[in-house]
Amino acid sequence: MNFCVLLAECLLIGFTLGVFAADTEQSKPADPAWGNPLPWSRFAEVSTLPGMQGIALLNDGDLTTKGMWCLGAEGSGELTFKFPQPLEVSMFRFLQTGSPATKYRLNADPDGKGSYDTLIKEQVDEKPVINQFIAIPVVKKVHGLKFTALEGQAGYRAPFPILAEIEIYSKDKVSVPAAQVKADSECSKRKGFRNEIKKVFASMGKMRKPFIISGLNKIVVAKTFLTFSYFLQSLFS
Repeated sequence: MNFCVLLAECLLIGFTLGVFAADTEQSKPADPAWGNPLPWSRFAEVSTLPGMQGIALLNDGDLTTKGMWCLGAEGSGELTFKFPQPLEVSMFRFLQTGSPATKYRLNADPDGKGSYDTLIKEQVDEKPVINQFIAIPVVKKVHGLKFTALEGQAGYRAPFPILAEIEIYSKDKVSVPAAQVKADSECSKRKGFRNEIKKVFASMGKMRKPFIISGLNKIVVAKTFLTFSYFLQSLFS
């Protein structure tokens, strides 16, 4: 991997975990009329695009902890919360601490079919709202919610926004077995895939010495193949 790229990614991670954490405000009290914050990380099936590590940190009540998008591509982030039963949701609110979204949308799944085609609200902020909760009233019985960032400030090779907390409020009581948070494994799967690719190229490297074949045409083919392998290795390193 290019040294400059590696250094930039390390700086991004340090900046995300350190500087933004120091500037985060304390959580503002929720309106009692909303009901109680749901422990969604313990029962909802959560998926993200792209993958995210530490999703449960968005539901721990600690504004100094954050979920981390998988690095690699700049763009908008999306989170989907699928409930095991329909819930009367009163309020959805989130807190972003960096790479803020200035336009975002909240959709709901009203019938459990997974379409998420019911628009709750699409909002545009004149200025980025950082380190304070952004609340979106829902007031519907839904099977799930989907939050999509539409416009904002992406970081280097990282999606936006950087999220510290997501709270979903309801007066309904939830008592269900814990569900696996699937998106946490997506980054590790991608890392595992890259490691497997590197193993393949490492084994190919051991074969390069005996790969010299007599005949001009065969040597040209061999050199072309090895050049292409170097190119592919640079993509995954």
